[in-house]
Amino acid sequence: EMQRSLVGSEMCIRDRCEKQPHVAKLYNLIGNAYTYFLDYEKGMNYYKKALSFCRKYPDRETEYKILCNMTNLCVQQHNLKEANRYYKMSERVRDRKNDLATYMSSYTQGRIEMGRGIYAKQIARYRHLADYAEKHKLPSKFTCYAFEQMYLCFREMHQNDSVVKYLHVCYETAKHKGVLFHFTGAIRSCLLYTSDA
Repeated sequence: EMQRSLVGSEMCIRDRCEKQPHVAKLYNLIGNAYTYFLDYEKGMNYYKKALSFCRKYPDRETEYKILCNMTNLCVQQHNLKEANRYYKMSERVRDRKNDLATYMSSYTQGRIEMGRGIYAKQIARYRHLADYAEKHKLPSKFTCYAFEQMYLCFREMHQNDSVVKYLHVCYETAKHKGVLFHFTGAIRSCLLYTSDA
């Protein structure tokens, strides 16, 4: 069903909107959907299409978001060379006065470092980002994303007590802030860890 909806969206964009500046945002969203459902190849293809539209119709904010998505997708696929390349490209277009872009820059850099196996240093980074998200009143999911990365770092370091602690912090924060639907992976992990205890 989702596949049909995405294909339908692409046909609509191609037939009606191909010359519109907002197409980059639409392709980015379609890329996000494919990535969410683990079709990384199609997700990356849509991000690349979105990026080409940003070059045609300059929109630095959207270009930055697309490049962050491309960076994170490359990290997910363990392609750190490409992740680093997209990260550097994103830094060239980042609005240094934008709080969310500042958060995403550090978040994305931390994910690259995690991909390199550097976990302990990232815990401090993500603690800071959770505080930063709250202080700058970013959308609630960003506080939870920071907690999620913390428990993932602890998991890679085999510190199960800390994994459980930050899984619960992520879960409870997401539940309290009404963004639990963004954290289905955390919910599954939380259930697995608590059932093993």
